[in-house]
Amino acid sequence: MERIKDKIVILQQALNSLEKSIALFKEHELICKSDPTEKNAEIVLAMQGYMIQCFEFSVDLFWKTLKVYLEDRGAVLEFENTPKSVIRACVEARLLSESEGEACIKMINNRNETSQLYKLEVAEIVGSKVPGYYSLMSMLIDRIQESIQIRL
Repeated sequence: MERIKDKIVILQQALNSLEKSIALFKEHELICKSDPTEKNAEIVLAMQGYMIQCFEFSVDLFWKTLKVYLEDRGAVLEFENTPKSVIRACVEARLLSESEGEACIKMINNRNETSQLYKLEVAEIVGSKVPGYYSLMSMLIDRIQESIQIRL
C-alpha cells in the first residue's frame, strides 16, 4: 500500500507542474495575441515546449502508477508491461470505463507523437489537448485515492 501512496505523491507533484505549465502557456498565448512580437512568439513556443515536456513526464508517471495500483490489488498483467497494456488491464479490472480507457490510449499515442519526432504542427495539436488530458489524469488519480482510503 505504501508503494502506491508514494507513486501518487510523485504523480501529483508532476500534475501540479503540468497544471502550472498549462497556465503559463495560456497566459503567454494571450500576451502574444495582444502584442504579437517575434519575442512573444518565441516565448509562447518555449512555454508550449515546457508544457509538452511536463505532459510527457506526467503520462509516464500516470501509467506506471496505474500499474503499481493493479499489482497492489493482486492483478497479474498478462501482457507486456507497456502503457497501453496497463490501460487495457485497468479497463478489464473496471478501474477505467471503456471510454476512459480509449481516452487514455489516445493520450499515450499523443505522448508518443511528441516524444519521438518534434514537429511544430504536432506540438500545436497535442498542446491543445493537454488541458483535457490533465483533467483526465487528475480525475482518475482522485478515484484511485478514494478507493485506497476506503480500503484503509
